[in-house]
Amino acid sequence: MTDDLEERRRQRAAIRAQVDDSAEADRAAAEAARAAEAAEAAKRRPRLTKLHIALDKQRARPWVVRNFLLRLAVTMIAAAGGTGKTQFLLQCLFMFALGLPFAGFAPVRRCKVIIVSLEEDIEEIKRRLEVICRHYIETVLNKKFSEKSLAALMLQLDNYLWIHEPGESGRPVGPIVVMGERDTPRTTDFHDQLMADVREHKPDIVAFDPLIKMHRGLSENDASHGAAISEAFREIAVAGQCAVVFLHHTSKALSGVADNAHSARGTGAFTDSVRVQVNMASMSFEEAEEFGLGPDAHLDYVLVGDPKQNYARKSLPRHMEKVTVPLTTLQEDKSPDFGFVLVERRLRSRSENLLEQPWLKPFQDEIDKAWREDEPYTTAKTGKGKRVAALLQQHVGGKDVERVLNALVRLKVIEVVKHHSKTGKRTIDNACRVPPPVGANAGEHI
Repeated sequence: MTDDLEERRRQRAAIRAQVDDSAEADRAAAEAARAAEAAEAAKRRPRLTKLHIALDKQRARPWVVRNFLLRLAVTMIAAAGGTGKTQFLLQCLFMFALGLPFAGFAPVRRCKVIIVSLEEDIEEIKRRLEVICRHYIETVLNKKFSEKSLAALMLQLDNYLWIHEPGESGRPVGPIVVMGERDTPRTTDFHDQLMADVREHKPDIVAFDPLIKMHRGLSENDASHGAAISEAFREIAVAGQCAVVFLHHTSKALSGVADNAHSARGTGAFTDSVRVQVNMASMSFEEAEEFGLGPDAHLDYVLVGDPKQNYARKSLPRHMEKVTVPLTTLQEDKSPDFGFVLVERRLRSRSENLLEQPWLKPFQDEIDKAWREDEPYTTAKTGKGKRVAALLQQHVGGKDVERVLNALVRLKVIEVVKHHSKTGKRTIDNACRVPPPVGANAGEHI
């Protein structure tokens, strides 16, 4: 009996010793983990350093695509729904993967691309890519579009174009940012997966379409939420040492504006966080008329501008036409199906043509002569004085007089001012004159 009791005591003591050893091991492991984490945090902690440059150690600005996409940074493309921003982005990525310029933006070399589409499914992306390939083969390579020519092009693009494989739902498992506990935005598992993907595949560009699908439970009008979404994009850019670009919608009030950086919908945090912003806007009926296009042509044209450039000069807006391209597949009723590509066009406005008219110089000379003789032409339709409309009608015909006159004033070919006669007895409110040279006495006779 005594021996059994002693044996049980020895067993309990051994078990307690094992438990104590295990707990001590766990504590030691936890302490080692905390020490490693503290050491890593110390590496990331900001520290003061002397600011000094040496020409032999200066690094070039890391453009992936000059004036458009920058490594470690984010670019935004903003446009109203239906403008063609997804197709514009896909054409950019296609051309950059080939090492070719598009819409005035030139890659520094061939670019490896990852596409994250949470709106269009992968089949629609493939249809869009088909029309891009067909247009490229037929218009750039001057070859017949066929299974053979397409296969050759796909071989050329092998390992350069990637798209995130959709899950069972048919779409990627995004978003990348959601609302967490205590109304605090947090990144998601999908964001972590993308971080791992870019580290492994080392792309040059990661493209997200569209912004609205990349978050859930956040408000695009809240600056702190916008900053959290923007930071999630930048984390991916830093992890992959790549450029990130995302598509966003413009506000309803500024949906037709291509040269205003504040046209993006929601908080200004999105515009503030990007280094480059590209805007797209549909052409208006009035603009189509100014360019002498057909009555419905405004439906086929968009304007592309870059209203925000942190490291480069902004470029002049470009006009792009939506050109219809047939798909090889037929619809269910056997009728043909189509897509479109964006093709840059150099449009000349009527105003530009106006400046090249041979009658313009004699017209200006007559306006200038009348002004100096104290008998200026006037835009007034009643009262005394020479009518500039009558002079203009000799050159352009009656129906275009008002439009041309307004254009001449807008282009500063002539200006409308108040004129006092040399004797001081007469004043003409709507007198026309040729603008004096810069620095000349602009107050003469006024």
